[in-house]
Amino acid sequence: MPRNKGTDHKLGIVLSLLLCLLASAGCTPKSLHYPLHPSLQTSQLPPLLSIEELFHSDEEKFRFRVSPDGRKLAWVETVRGTTTVHYKTIGKDDTRHLPVKYGHIYGFTWAQDNQRILVNYRSRGKENNQIYAFNLDAIGRRPFKLYEFRGFMSDKKRALIHRLLPNDPDHILIENNDRDLSCYDLYKVNIHAKDRELLATNPGDVRQWITDRNGTPRARIRVDDAKHLKVLDFRGSNDDEWREKIAMGFEEVFEVVGFDDPTGNMWVLSNRNRDKVVLAKLNLRTFQETVLLENREVDVDACEVIRKTGVPYLAYTCPDYPQIAFLDTQTEKTFKPLLERIETDGYKSYRITSADNQAHVFTVYAYSDKDWSYYLFNRLTADMALLSRNPLHKRRSEFASIEPITFTSRDGIDIKGYLTLPRGGQARDLPLVVLVHGGPWSRDYWGYNRGVQLYANRGYAVLQINFRGSDGYGKHFMELAVGEFAGSMQNDLLDGALWAIQEGIADPGKIAICGQSYGGYAALVGLTFTPDFFACGINVFGPSDLETLLEYAPVWWKLGMAKFYKYIGNPGDPDDRAAMRAKSPLYRLDDLSKPLLIVYGSEDQRVAKKQSKDIIERLKELEKPFEWYAFPDAGHGIYGRNRITYYRLVQEFLAKNLGGRNS
Repeated sequence: MPRNKGTDHKLGIVLSLLLCLLASAGCTPKSLHYPLHPSLQTSQLPPLLSIEELFHSDEEKFRFRVSPDGRKLAWVETVRGTTTVHYKTIGKDDTRHLPVKYGHIYGFTWAQDNQRILVNYRSRGKENNQIYAFNLDAIGRRPFKLYEFRGFMSDKKRALIHRLLPNDPDHILIENNDRDLSCYDLYKVNIHAKDRELLATNPGDVRQWITDRNGTPRARIRVDDAKHLKVLDFRGSNDDEWREKIAMGFEEVFEVVGFDDPTGNMWVLSNRNRDKVVLAKLNLRTFQETVLLENREVDVDACEVIRKTGVPYLAYTCPDYPQIAFLDTQTEKTFKPLLERIETDGYKSYRITSADNQAHVFTVYAYSDKDWSYYLFNRLTADMALLSRNPLHKRRSEFASIEPITFTSRDGIDIKGYLTLPRGGQARDLPLVVLVHGGPWSRDYWGYNRGVQLYANRGYAVLQINFRGSDGYGKHFMELAVGEFAGSMQNDLLDGALWAIQEGIADPGKIAICGQSYGGYAALVGLTFTPDFFACGINVFGPSDLETLLEYAPVWWKLGMAKFYKYIGNPGDPDDRAAMRAKSPLYRLDDLSKPLLIVYGSEDQRVAKKQSKDIIERLKELEKPFEWYAFPDAGHGIYGRNRITYYRLVQEFLAKNLGGRNS
């Protein structure tokens, strides 16, 4: 039966109170804590992990950032049920926090004056980013809003931090779409007063502005829809004229990570004229690239750059497990104490989350598949300090291992992914969750994943598949997905599940397909295009109709629509429109026969709630087996305490249909 969110919320409260009373009386219903699937009933599964502990612990501290001068720290922590930014002087016990009243924190950074914290807020589930500057010397005063949006469609306008200026502590560069919702102009903004300078007006086709460390616009990437290309324009530091230099396909990556002042060249992450993304130096006279770092299996994901000089010092890749490559021997030597420490603490990798301007003092996120911590590291002294640790650190022995896997698709393509098996049980004939990532132009990585650990704790094997079209495996692998929505992309998911069956891991009658965004679409496709394969599915704000997805796409998608048209189809073309309809689950609901859970956010601006409401109304008419829940304050993502509600719904749904544990 369809789930009414208001009634269910009240029933959930009553049920929770009832369970607490039963538990205190020593008569908790066995079926709530013990699995019903035969392969799990003889297993010695670890104790139940609490959803509240996993997804909303008031003890958790995260997103640590060091100030540009390396003397202060800021981070996110919960105050009276709401997250806000905390800050302190390194080495002192003087912690304070910003006021808790301005909305959902989407991100924050230190200003270059070391005295202001710039916070990016959003209202409810919308994506109308606003940037506030908090003066730590006057924290009781109202913060300064760097750009004030007013008038028509102001709730769809966004301000984004483009760059901090290491040589100018009074200004930052921001981009906003105030003038034209579909594209961004570039401004230099005073962080103390309502003073801004327009640096570059968007002619309507610029997707990306590229500036040097002084804030001078030096390059831009435009979209040429007529030629189906991206174009890099360049100009000198004292030049007003843009000159077209490089034409690229939509799959080609070209990300400027720094300017090398001694040579006048640029450091870039690029797969121009090659399959994989590499770290290279671009000669600005010849526009030829010299490769500095590459991985033949996968793209170089990202690199760390010294803010003061623009020079990269390390880079990240992830062919299976994460890998870190140092770009000079001195950096590798100074980071050895950190490597030795995190390995001793049981971590396999780390990411630098912030550094001072000179790259002397760092905040570091160290992690494994079972745990995480934040450290403060000084490369000059090799001093280290633990900043924060996973509140569930002492229970990490109960967490499941996430292992890389590879299988061959039906058309002979090597597909990679990750498999997680529940601890304490046999690795055969298990209920399986095929967890599909969103995007689809993204990928799954190895590391600490709360959702995966929850599923494994409830008794499920979890299969994450980087199907064709996923990021990180080169242009050729991505282009294999052209025209393959509900086709070969979906077959990769089916082939992964078949691999798990053939290996004896999965019970063929108890496989769920779940996901958010594109993953939700894949779940709908799985239940309607192959209705006998999966036991159930969970669609979280996934599109049900590809035509209307693109017809009513957010206005800020305009400069990326050519890629959607290439991969999915152009609804303005009659032939494409027919093909898109044929790949849309909304028109295949007659074939649905297995239970479906639909979850969406009422403020979603990417996949409009109509995508879910249309499918709900049609399923009601057909009297098909489904449940639904709408978050009134969520957009295209589930955050904060909404995650607790969401995972309660999911664990109950999976327990009913796959037979795992339910808390």
